[in-house]
Amino acid sequence: MITRSEFLSYFIAILFVLMMVSVSILLNNPEVIIPEIAALAIAFWVWRISGWMDRPWMIFVSLTGTAIIGFAINQLPLFYFGKLACTLLLMLTFMWLIKSNLSPELTTGLIAVVTDATHRIFLASVSTLSVILTLGIVLFGLNKKQKEKVEIEKKHMVVFLSLLVYGR
Repeated sequence: MITRSEFLSYFIAILFVLMMVSVSILLNNPEVIIPEIAALAIAFWVWRISGWMDRPWMIFVSLTGTAIIGFAINQLPLFYFGKLACTLLLMLTFMWLIKSNLSPELTTGLIAVVTDATHRIFLASVSTLSVILTLGIVLFGLNKKQKEKVEIEKKHMVVFLSLLVYGR
């Protein structure tokens, strides 16, 4: 049987996703829908996946930072592979600098290039939704219940960079 707390968690997470879709429909702009943030809402608020919630404000910084990187690179007059390669390289560097291991931020940055995001509403959406996501973690104290810490694996960064450099 589902507890009242679990039901409330599911309800709030699903309401959050529906709100994102509703705003997209009202504005007639699909760049408002960020699938990674919808998935993170379920992961954080419902399943309470540990390891990523120990620094809740870093969720906002990392998601917004990688979205800015992807959006900015997408505006440059580069060919598609060049945009993807530059975005990935800059995002991995950014993630390393802020010591982040939040894997969905990779897709938040790449989605700007893959979907050819051109409106600033994409950045506003990522920023606003990630603040709401972070506030949900802080206000419900979900970050205080975490015990394990996950360190960033340098070998994973090397693999990504190797694929980027030698994958041509």
